[in-house]
Amino acid sequence: MAWLSDPQLGTANRRTLASMTYSAFFKALARGLLVAVSVLFATTQVKLSAGETAWAFTIAGGLGLMGSLLGGFLSDRWHPRTVAAVSSFLAAAALTGLAVFPHASVFVVLLSIATFADRVSSSSNATLAGIAVPGDYSVLTRALMRTVGNIGISLGAAAAVPVLLASTAPWYVAAFAVMAALEALAGGFLLRVGADRPAPAAKSHFPVSMVARDGKYLTFALLAGLMSVLYLVLDFLLPMWITTGTSMPTFMISAAVILNTVLVVSLQMRFAAMASGYEAAVRQCLLSGGALALATVLFSASGSSNTVLAIIALLLGVATLSVAEVVFSAAGWTLSYALADQRRLGAYQGVFSFGTSLGVMAAPLILTFTVVNQGLGGWLQLGTGFLGLAAAMFFILRHRSFRRAGTPELVTVD
Repeated sequence: MAWLSDPQLGTANRRTLASMTYSAFFKALARGLLVAVSVLFATTQVKLSAGETAWAFTIAGGLGLMGSLLGGFLSDRWHPRTVAAVSSFLAAAALTGLAVFPHASVFVVLLSIATFADRVSSSSNATLAGIAVPGDYSVLTRALMRTVGNIGISLGAAAAVPVLLASTAPWYVAAFAVMAALEALAGGFLLRVGADRPAPAAKSHFPVSMVARDGKYLTFALLAGLMSVLYLVLDFLLPMWITTGTSMPTFMISAAVILNTVLVVSLQMRFAAMASGYEAAVRQCLLSGGALALATVLFSASGSSNTVLAIIALLLGVATLSVAEVVFSAAGWTLSYALADQRRLGAYQGVFSFGTSLGVMAAPLILTFTVVNQGLGGWLQLGTGFLGLAAAMFFILRHRSFRRAGTPELVTVD
């Protein structure tokens, strides 16, 4: 990461990056712990049925979508570091409440608040990355946050093991207390970020409603949101495929997650540097589609009755999927800044985050309809869909009329 020593990054920029990195790490630790324990907490302590638990998380996810939009718009009105910090403190309060009041109605409300605050934080942190460091390094900053976040989520999930094994009220109370403390720490580090910002959007004559009428950006956000279904292939689809569509042992679910984590952490910064400008990012969209199509072919081959061949095909598929994930993430970040009007950067980042969240929310239905219900043929349909979508993004975004005038190019980093 030689870019961190670039003279263009002053002392204040490096302090900002350090604060954002610590904040991202602590927030990811809390998220990893929450993801690991929340469902079991709902069923064993709150006493929700499986159906009630699903509805609780669906409601929380819906409010999270609203948080994605609101976080971006608030970051244009106030400094994004303030919005991100306050959202972390709000999440800490909600997590504290979950530890103290394990009741069904309260659980739904507090889980929704925590999810809402998390999505507000996501949009505001994306805006912060766009204004707190020189423009050339916004995408690299996002990649650094993503890398640190993946490490934190993995460690948080690992820390949840004794909680899940004990599955008693005191352990859950302790877990939520730790999550709340981590969220509060994350917010505290964000308050150390300098409060200066260029050309405050609050004083701009660029109306917020213009974002909703920016057809180019809305088209991009919609396409990127549909591509974001890829993020649920590992978390949602593969566990079901391994247990119902293959002959391999179930511990391969963990092996797939570990391999993905290692590859994403190892490759994210490199591919972010390769998305060096608008044209490169557009090409990477197409590259990610090709990688996804190849991954689905490999996953379909993992249904082989030969267990050894099935495992090899699965691991190769996970590796290819991981490459597609980091390539598309880097391309999406670059384009989300390049196509945005800088006078309302927060609102544009909120729309981009909303599109991504909407795609992730719809992913279980899409993946169930294609692969879970149709098996091997479904994998090929899914791969064809990804490739077609990526090709559409490539041809639409590369058109000269689509690119916003004055789009900066990113630097190439060693």
